[in-house]
Formats: sequence, structure tokens, C-alpha cells
Amino acid sequence: MCTSEAAPMADAGIERALLGMLINDPPPETVVAVADMLPIGAFDDPKHREIYTAVLDLDAAGAPITPITVEARLRATGRLRQAGGAPYLVETVEAACTPPQATWHAERVAEAAELRMAIADAARLKQAAESGDPATLAKLRAELIGRWSSSPAGPVDDAAELDDLLSADEPEYDWIVPGLLERGDRVILTGPEGGGKSTLLRQIGVQLAAGIHPFSGDPITPARCLIVDLENSARQTRRKLRPLRLTAGDRYKPHPGLRIRVRPNGLNLLDPHDARWLLDLCNRHQPDVLITGPIYKLAAGDPTEEKTAKAVADLLDLIRAKVGCAVLLEAHTPHSTNGKNRPERPYGASLWLRWPEFGLYLSSQGHLRHWRGDRDERSWPAALQRGGQWPWTPVTRPRDLLWARIAQLCIDAGGQLSERDLAKLTGASQATVHRAITEHQAEWEALGGGEA
Repeated sequence: MCTSEAAPMADAGIERALLGMLINDPPPETVVAVADMLPIGAFDDPKHREIYTAVLDLDAAGAPITPITVEARLRATGRLRQAGGAPYLVETVEAACTPPQATWHAERVAEAAELRMAIADAARLKQAAESGDPATLAKLRAELIGRWSSSPAGPVDDAAELDDLLSADEPEYDWIVPGLLERGDRVILTGPEGGGKSTLLRQIGVQLAAGIHPFSGDPITPARCLIVDLENSARQTRRKLRPLRLTAGDRYKPHPGLRIRVRPNGLNLLDPHDARWLLDLCNRHQPDVLITGPIYKLAAGDPTEEKTAKAVADLLDLIRAKVGCAVLLEAHTPHSTNGKNRPERPYGASLWLRWPEFGLYLSSQGHLRHWRGDRDERSWPAALQRGGQWPWTPVTRPRDLLWARIAQLCIDAGGQLSERDLAKLTGASQATVHRAITEHQAEWEALGGGEA
């Protein structure tokens, strides 16, 4: 039986009482509440971490959580012995507390975890500070973030010999969306405020989860997606996702599905607690695609400082490596200065110019321009238009596509190019170039000139 007396810190009995309740057909809302409070690393006993991992895996899969299913999950993953074996599961159920007592037990487990972390880290932080070496402090910060991963460290791999590497039986690309998005890709989408970039990212999340290519509409293998919304309230998020869900119709299935977590106050990934929260969330849901942002709401530090950006980038890269997902980030752009055009790169440290494989700018007119050189050739559309079956649909009209190419060439050149030069670069006739510019006169003028 579990105790209800106050305790300064949790012990193995309190951990076991909580787990006994969780593995014995718990109310779904209780599982969610405990999962939000406790990462896997909060349990001190290694056996309890294994059992808790199995509970979270079953919950993420929508499967019933009973002693039989937990044991089956541990057997399937080869972790039953590490969890104490089948008899230990029976004993754990016998020690269970009741669902109404779950919060109290979870709080005690969390308090004990915080105390252990503080004790363990205090001496190391003191030593790092006394060293006066910024690199030592940076290394310790990265360790504190990575230490909360639920994936145990494996053996050190040997380096592969060239022919062995090339002869490996695996596809050259590990596609999430064939020709567009590969597992491990990093994409930053920038654009003006209210320009539709959040809408596009939500649309992509729903489409991928429904097995729909976001630009061609062709069927693809559905992907598990996770949106961590750092700007909108739960009410606003529901309003914006509801029409997308209706459009997806029967093509959307809950599994693998789209998971949404709303944090309108943002995250501070400089803080190990928030870093741990995001890492454990991703470990729990194992997304193929993580969509989050904007970047400035991922950390409380100065977004223009490299150390702030590096802390965020390090954690996102850790998630990519641990989970094997692609990361799609939203970012704002800096304001214009000295009468120049507004930059299309992300606002913040220069690290964000180097970090992604693909840096895209969505203009208010729907042009999708690249603000950094792509690391691979992919089928990103040149332009999108509002309306249609989805909020954003690809532009297919040849003259509009030509204009998108013209605008990109002028931006790359730092200003307007002559119609003659544009004709040579695009392969279109000078008259066709002139007509495309005339149809987009206001945008042409914004590039730095007058009438075409």
C-alpha cells in the first residue's frame, strides 16, 4: 500500500507505488498528467525507468496499459530482465497507490529527481566555473541537456571502411517525403509577420500525417508529426487546425497521426528543465517530423548571441540524432534598416544562416525563395498561392513561376537586373520577361527600381 504522509524526498517505494497504479489499467487522463510531470530520468531505480518507458510507449501507441501488455512490451524490446522480470511487475501492482494519489506521488518523485540532479551538478558546475574556461562550461551545458535522454548510450561504434560503407544495403535517401524531405533534414521557414508561414507549417504537418504530399497532393507514406506551438493558445490552435483536419478527411488516421503540444509562453532551452521537457516529449512520441518555433521563443537569452543560438541548435541536433526526425523551424526576419529591403534571413545569431539544410523565405505574395544555398537538390516549389483546397497551393502558371525566378535572381544580385540579363538567365524571351515584370509591378518596385 502507498503512504499519504509528507516526505522530503521520494524513495523506491514511492516510485513503485506510482508505477503500480500506472501499469494496472490507469485512467488515460492520469497517464497524461504524470507524463507531463515526470520525464523518464526522474525515476531513480533503473528497473522503474524501464517500466515507465514501456507505459509511455503503450500510451503513445494508443494501446491498453495492463500488467499483461506492459510485460509483453518489455519482452518485445528485450528489457524485461532489466525491469526486474515478471514477478517484479506483479509485486509492483500489489504496491500500487490509487489514481487520486498519483499527483502526490509524482510530485515526490519529481522533487527527489531535482534534488539528485542539484547534488550531482553542484560540484561539477563549481569546478567548471573555477576553471575559467568557456569551453568547459559549454561542454557541461551540453552534457546536462543530453543526460536526460531516455535512450541509453550504446557501445562506441568503430569507423567504417570506405567499401564497407558504400556496400551497405540501405537506400541512398531515407525519405519522409520523396524528393522533398529526408529524415534528419533541417528547414527554417522565414517570412513577414502574418504572412502565412505558421499556416503553411501547420498545413504541412496535417498533410504529412494524412499521407499527402504537401505540394503535389500525391499519396505518400503517412508520417508521425509533432507540432510544439510556442505562440498560440490551445483555443487558437484548435481553430486553425480544425479546417485542415476537415480537408484531410478520411485520409488522416490517428496512427501514426499528428501530435500537438501548446506552450504559448515559449521554452527556455538554456534551462536544463525545459531542454529535458522537449527532449522527453520527442522521445515519447518519436516523430518523423518536428515542427516548432518561432526561434526567438525557444530560449530566454539574447537571440542575437551565438551562445544562445548554439544552445538551441545543440538540443535540436540532439533530438534529430536520438529520434531520427526532420526539424522544421519557423523564424521571423529582421526589420529593414537604412531604407533597404527587409532581409529574408532569420532574425538572430548568424548561426541560423549556417545551421539548416534548407533556408526558405515565404513572401506575402507567396514566393518561396531560398536565403541560403541548399545542401541538396529538392523539389521545393518556386511559389505558392492562397486558396484552393488547402490554405496554400503551388503556383503552376508559367508566367507566375517566371516572376518568382526573376525575383530570386534580383535578390541574389542585390538589386534589379536588366530585362536583357534576366532573359539570358531565365531562358525566356525579353518580351516575356517584360510581361512578367509588368504583372508584378509593385513587387518589382520593391526590388529597388521604378517602371519596367
